[in-house]
Amino acid sequence: SFTVTVTDNENPVITCVENIKYNVEYNSMGLVVNFETPGFSDNCSATIEQTDGLESGIEYPIGITTNTFVVTDSNGNTSTCSFTVTVEEDPAPTPPEAPVAVEIIQPTCPVPTGSVSLETVNGFTYSINGEDYQESGFFNNLESGIYTFTAQDSFGQISDVTTVTLDVPQAVEIQTTTVDLCIEDSTFDLFNLLSGEYDDT
Repeated sequence: SFTVTVTDNENPVITCVENIKYNVEYNSMGLVVNFETPGFSDNCSATIEQTDGLESGIEYPIGITTNTFVVTDSNGNTSTCSFTVTVEEDPAPTPPEAPVAVEIIQPTCPVPTGSVSLETVNGFTYSINGEDYQESGFFNNLESGIYTFTAQDSFGQISDVTTVTLDVPQAVEIQTTTVDLCIEDSTFDLFNLLSGEYDDT
């Protein structure tokens, strides 16, 4: 008699998918990635297991993730394959330009506050203090002083400042003339003492 021993020393065959690469918008946190489980074959029964990386169908972070799979047959023979998933963030867009003041209304003596109107761009917000932003480019009830305005885009990028000065209103000097009022039994209109432009109301 004799004994026939069959030894399985043949490793399974495993085939990984090709490396995967995606681009996402600037300021993205990541991307949900789906891929097929690597295919495998063996002359005996075998199982596959992911030993490194992330599963299919979940969010992958910005950067490179390496996924590794191992196939093991019933006799302990193994084969391994790996592929990378690259999620690359697009470059940051150009920051907003400094806002343009299209109308400046200076304070006056009758109306001691002024206003500033900025040219607006769709999707941008505007601030007079670098902290509080609004969609409108109109700022009013501003006392005399120096103000700095900035624009912010949807990615949170902030422009250079635009400086606007609202001047302190100056009273207009009224020019007068002289007249001899030492005349008996006479009347005189005081407005006749004024010259130039003035408000006679």
